[in-house]
Amino acid sequence: MTASREDDRKPAHRPSRRQELIRAAVVVFARQGYAESSVEQIAEAAGVVPTAIYYHFGTKEELFHEALTYAMDEFSEAVTAVRTHGEPAGPDVLRQVVGTGWRWWESHPDESLLIARYSQSTTGKALVLRTAWEERHQARAYDYLDGVGGSRTGRVAREQHAINTLRIRAMLDIILATEAASLPGGMLAGYSSAELSEELAEACVRLMTS
Repeated sequence: MTASREDDRKPAHRPSRRQELIRAAVVVFARQGYAESSVEQIAEAAGVVPTAIYYHFGTKEELFHEALTYAMDEFSEAVTAVRTHGEPAGPDVLRQVVGTGWRWWESHPDESLLIARYSQSTTGKALVLRTAWEERHQARAYDYLDGVGGSRTGRVAREQHAINTLRIRAMLDIILATEAASLPGGMLAGYSSAELSEELAEACVRLMTS
């Protein structure tokens, strides 16, 4: 790389540079995979020198976790906006939430691929991030179960709560698995997107209201 090109690179210290690096990392990690990606490639994608990465992030691993967190948070913000806290929840609202999540998944291919690839990791911080992300959506999903099982107390109430928790976790797993399978190369990639979205929403409604 020539000195003149080095001089054209963006300064490392700007506060806004951190977000630009995270977005560049999302693209590189999603398309190439964590092991195959280098700090130099991410810096190139962001238009900065590699030292800018280390100015904002201690390691490639730290940047990777920030990129995964960013992708998860973007998805969460999109579906949370459909129903703010305290608003009524019902089958039609759940369909809207699932549909919004599906459209976000299609319109953000790099973020979606990153989530699909790494959010279900069984070790390391990726698991911690997935657990926190799941708990965030699980807490909101209980609203769709109001009235399911009736007003119960004692052991029966605890058992019903356990059943409801499993039901929610199953729904979240189904959503993520279906969305992941719809990505290019996935088992559902050749199917109609609109039909998949509709069938997924209906499956979620049946699971949560039966």
